[in-house]
Amino acid sequence: MCKARSVAAPLRAQGPRVHAHRGASSRCPENTMAAFLEARRLGADAVELDVHATADGHVVVLHDYDLARTTSGTGLVHERDLAYVRSLSAGAWFGPEFEEERVPLLSEVLGLDGLGFELEVKGLPAPGLLDGIAKAVRAAGAADRALLTGPHLVALAGLGALLPGAKLGLFPQPFQPWMTDHLYEQLLTHSALSGGFELVYVPAAQLAKLDVGRIHNQGIAVQVLVPPQDEQSEDFVASVFAQGADGVTINEPEVAIQARARSSSWPGRGPITSACPRASQVGSPPARPETATAGHPQPGSAIAICKGALPLGRT
Repeated sequence: MCKARSVAAPLRAQGPRVHAHRGASSRCPENTMAAFLEARRLGADAVELDVHATADGHVVVLHDYDLARTTSGTGLVHERDLAYVRSLSAGAWFGPEFEEERVPLLSEVLGLDGLGFELEVKGLPAPGLLDGIAKAVRAAGAADRALLTGPHLVALAGLGALLPGAKLGLFPQPFQPWMTDHLYEQLLTHSALSGGFELVYVPAAQLAKLDVGRIHNQGIAVQVLVPPQDEQSEDFVASVFAQGADGVTINEPEVAIQARARSSSWPGRGPITSACPRASQVGSPPARPETATAGHPQPGSAIAICKGALPLGRT
């Protein structure tokens, strides 16, 4: 059973960043306050979370569009009102001790101090969702601790304009059999630069095939989502850090924290800073097609290729 501690771990730690995927989701029900508090207790630098808007416009933290998998309810979250969503158990599916866990409001999660937030925009990308996210982030004073990600690239461009202090993370086009490693790296790099993204997500299997130093030299940080089959392996995570990844997103944050402690020669970069002007600074947001594969948007049209991009990495 996971329990919160009263003193938060520091936001900054030496070495690459560790983001707890949906909180400490191997120990507690995903995307609940219990999972986020446990991630903080373990010493994660940030928590990854997914957001949707309810039918009456409240921004809540939930991974799936459908309520059935992780709550005691049914239906699509954006077609249910807040009263219904908050009446559900968000933890009973994980264990009886979590029956009282509820679907959190985004504002509740952003109220946690000592943490960064990897915030994935999962809901329907309607103006109400974007405005609700921006309002919650501003109210919590959390823009400088927020990394905005998700499959809706046009929505991210809009959020970047609303929250200029936040960072943007790109889910690039998946590697395809017809691509060379060099072409994949070029597509990844130029898609990030064209959209003003400070960070890109690279599959763990692809990391060793890329020139991470060259990506860093373009002013782009690299984040790796650790596959479930490798999340228990300190050796695997340590190898990801040794290849220059600026951070990992993982269900087992304590494994990554232990692996980081072993990484005496990390070839990552310095603090993440805005490498490129946002859409609001260079013109209209780019029109980017979305893919049907969840979490893997297609890169789209360029706004402007940035010049003089600054090094990125940990915050």
